[in-house]
Amino acid sequence: MTAIIQVTTCKGVQYSLQPVAMELPLPSADPQDFWDFWLETVEDANFSRAESNRLLQFLVKHKTDAVTDGSAYYTLTRAGLARCDPFYREKRQQGGVA
Repeated sequence: MTAIIQVTTCKGVQYSLQPVAMELPLPSADPQDFWDFWLETVEDANFSRAESNRLLQFLVKHKTDAVTDGSAYYTLTRAGLARCDPFYREKRQQGGVA
């Protein structure tokens, strides 16, 4: 069974998110990797501190920096959700722009 977390933004928008398997070390372990992984902040996707902590615990439990709703990939930032590319390393290895 796939793990799912339901989170709600401060504006009341709900996200149903699943963890994305990622290679270790995670991009959050290295600032340069994180900048290659992070794409853009999702507008109006800010969370309360409690909701951010719940999502952070979910990420840690599943040993990942990325989650998906099935249509996009996200990571947690201080402000809330940001779009990310969990496959940035593969693109980098293939000579593509991450």
